[in-house]
Amino acid sequence: MRSHAGRRHPLRPQRWWALAALLALTPLGSVSAHATKPLPRVTISGKVLLGDTKAFRTVATVDRRKVFDAIPAVRTLRTEKVARDSARYHFLIYEANREFQRVVGLAALRQSIDLVVEVGGVLAAGIDIIDLTPATMAVLTPGGRS
Repeated sequence: MRSHAGRRHPLRPQRWWALAALLALTPLGSVSAHATKPLPRVTISGKVLLGDTKAFRTVATVDRRKVFDAIPAVRTLRTEKVARDSARYHFLIYEANREFQRVVGLAALRQSIDLVVEVGGVLAAGIDIIDLTPATMAVLTPGGRS
């Protein structure tokens, strides 16, 4: 509100009391207090296969070599000894990578894991690191696909 002279009126006394009561009821001590449980320390040095390193709750590792060896496209590459400069080689590599991403994503989804890193690529203190390789291999089997 403005007076006739163009100056602002100070807050009315009722508003000051309301503001003082609100501040008195706000627990300022709880805002500055820290948690009693220490935050986990996670160091990621390997390749991230799935998820976001800045926002995750559970961490798992996957042995890429073991999973790739079980993918049918990779087995075809090795048994047929496909030349690296052929179109078939690149098609099979594309299929293998696509299948790898699919099975890792599905295994992580089934176990509610939101960060997957290659084996040996994560050090964590304060949280458990889950080995997702067996679950990923299970998805590769004909009975595990969905």
